[in-house]
Amino acid sequence: MENLNQHLEKTPREVLEDLEKTGLYVFHGSAFKIDKFEPRQAFQSTRQNDGEYKKIPDGEPAVFASPFINTAIFWAVINKKNCPVKSHSGFSADSRLKSLEFYATKEIMYQIKDETFGYVYVFYKEKFQERNYNEVVSYEEVEPDMYIEVTKKDLPEITIKDF
Repeated sequence: MENLNQHLEKTPREVLEDLEKTGLYVFHGSAFKIDKFEPRQAFQSTRQNDGEYKKIPDGEPAVFASPFINTAIFWAVINKKNCPVKSHSGFSADSRLKSLEFYATKEIMYQIKDETFGYVYVFYKEKFQERNYNEVVSYEEVEPDMYIEVTKKDLPEITIKDF
């Protein structure tokens, strides 16, 4: 697995943008170094009538990735490891408008320091199948082809919201 941080003539975001433009790759963000990805059960958080959130299974166990670097960068930097104080963050994807919106609470953003980092893993697209506009899945174990370390400065634009 190639470490793309070797290509220091460009920022990590610029390297990932170049890869995204080819249409040949999909991306997965994580706070952790991972050599091999195994299918895992995903969960959706659904707000209940009492205002609490309940997690429910979201489809079959799979390895999840996105054709969009912004989604992977967001999850690589904004996650439980980097933001241990519980609060909310997420994104919405609109396939009709071909747009993504990322959001987080002030509490999440206060926890993200300049030195906060994560990893964006790069996979060849043919290893995955489309699940929806912003998501592709593999139901088999997959190894990334490349990875790159990203930081706060690589994040997409994030809207601050109160939940």
